[in-house]
Amino acid sequence: MQRGQDLPDRETAVSRQLLITAGPTHEPIDQVRYLANRSSGRLGVCLAEAGQAAGWTVTLLLGPVSLPPPESVRTLRFESAADLDRLLIDEFPRCDVLIMAAAVADYRPRQADVSKLERAGGGPGARAGADARPRRRLLRA
Repeated sequence: MQRGQDLPDRETAVSRQLLITAGPTHEPIDQVRYLANRSSGRLGVCLAEAGQAAGWTVTLLLGPVSLPPPESVRTLRFESAADLDRLLIDEFPRCDVLIMAAAVADYRPRQADVSKLERAGGGPGARAGADARPRRRLLRA
């Protein structure tokens, strides 16, 4: 949209598809622990409500949050950045506008343990931090 253009009217917006990501990702360390941030998902949920109120068809990709999604907005849930990546691959081709409001982790453990790590040698948090590596970017130029 160029500067000075009006927003689409409600009739035009109905045929438009809006895809929004919201909330944090949880990157598993072991079966009970994960790396995360404190994102509430509130911004993305508010954007989804506003898009729907403006007449857009909205799909919300929502991470692990306690905030309920808007009732009549199509909502797909994710846990990790890899889960979100798969959803984006599936949903992006059908959208006209993408808003990336999710707080995706910058790092992830090299490998998640299949069982709960015992607290030894500094504990699992110390090991996860030492073994963390940058995560691949979801949006690429």
